[in-house]
Amino acid sequence: MTAIRCGAAVAALAIGGISLGAGDAPAIELRAMHAPGSAAEDGRSETAGQASAVTFRTRSVESLKRLFDGLGFDLSAVPKGMPVPRVLVFELPAGLKAMKPVRHRTRMFRKILLPLVLRSNESILRERERLLALKRKMQIGLALAVEESGWLWALAHDYRVRDADLETLIRRVDVIPPSLALAQAIEESGWGTSAYARKGNAIFGQETLLTARNGMTGSYRGRRFKIKTFESLLEAVEAYARNLNTHPAYRSMREERAMMRARGEQPGGHLLAGTLLRYSERGPAYIRTIRTIMGNFGLRNLDGAELEAGTTIHVIER
Repeated sequence: MTAIRCGAAVAALAIGGISLGAGDAPAIELRAMHAPGSAAEDGRSETAGQASAVTFRTRSVESLKRLFDGLGFDLSAVPKGMPVPRVLVFELPAGLKAMKPVRHRTRMFRKILLPLVLRSNESILRERERLLALKRKMQIGLALAVEESGWLWALAHDYRVRDADLETLIRRVDVIPPSLALAQAIEESGWGTSAYARKGNAIFGQETLLTARNGMTGSYRGRRFKIKTFESLLEAVEAYARNLNTHPAYRSMREERAMMRARGEQPGGHLLAGTLLRYSERGPAYIRTIRTIMGNFGLRNLDGAELEAGTTIHVIER
């Protein structure tokens, strides 16, 4: 672990800062690793600006709880400015569904999801900042370099924007408020207890074609459907964000978000939830449910949350 430059909480964890019962000791393993594209991968010497990562192997929701506690992850402190630990859970832990009391399970689910949503938004914001920089460059009459032009066209393809229309692309490449993402994940997965969430990381209930290779089939009132499955929770969150940012059904969401940006406001989940009439066949009733979840669990207070800088902890089942 000495090769990793990490925050105090991770350093404490690495030397046994979290107290475990005797029977739990084999359940946890911390292993140093470098993030993709780091110096260790390409042979260059490590520099101070490069992030490191560790893996946390566990076979119980209780040990994951102790990890969060050891890192000082307190949801109530996040609205007051406490950064969110950079903990990325690969899949919902065994035992989550049976976790008692219920308030502990609901808190654990929010702690698992919030860093993943923020990590997804972090990637989107990097793309958005570069996109806005290219727009400013073109506005002052400068030509784009070949590499810049290629990146722009690739981004437009990813976001399904024809002819790389800049204004359309800017409306699409933007964050999803954590309050909205968490509320929808809670509703669609039953706090992570649905079979689709537990077996396929499908926490947002995204349907796919019945002929699709990756998915779990189901039926409701005589209608057959298939829910898209994912390799990891982060992949599911990223697919959800891409869905809202590209699908024609959510154009009004993107337009409302753009208007909030134009007013100098941070995109807020409560307002944007009102544009998702087509996310569920329940229509307005679904929007009321999402907003009720936001209110009951204080999710709107998380829209300004930020990830802690430094080491990423990847949590995987043993």
